[in-house]
Amino acid sequence: MAAASQELIRQLLQAEKEAEEVIAGAKRNRLAKLKQARDKAEEDLKVFKEEQERKFQKDMGGKAAADPTAELKSSTQQQLDSVNRDYQANKDRAIQYILGRVLDVPTQLTDTQKQALKMGTDERERGARRPRRSGPPAGPVSRQREFGHRLGAGRLNPRAQSSRRAPAGTALG
Repeated sequence: MAAASQELIRQLLQAEKEAEEVIAGAKRNRLAKLKQARDKAEEDLKVFKEEQERKFQKDMGGKAAADPTAELKSSTQQQLDSVNRDYQANKDRAIQYILGRVLDVPTQLTDTQKQALKMGTDERERGARRPRRSGPPAGPVSRQREFGHRLGAGRLNPRAQSSRRAPAGTALG
């Protein structure tokens, strides 16, 4: 029985050793496949990067070679041509319109003009003329000065001097 037990232990150790070898082989295969997949991914990425770089250089090369001022000049020239076409198309009509307005002078007086002339004539016949004022235009302060005699000599605003007011019912002196 001891020999059978030793034989079973030896078989177990042998099976354990074989299992470890199988596991080690599987690990090596897995690592090899991971390395192969990584290499393949890096190769695909390299190809993709090169393709994108070529595409970018092609697009940017075309844009870099294009003159941005040429596009602006072209756009400006188109707009200038459009303005010139509009000018040529409307020049004669505009000239005719302006000449018509300038040369069309009404020879009749309006009712308002007639009334103003009539009033001016009536005043001259009566000899009534308004005296002309000289000096600055009359504002509130200059009117107070002009009519200051009504407010009291030298006082522009009698309400501003409330401390000098006489009590109610007394006369100012």
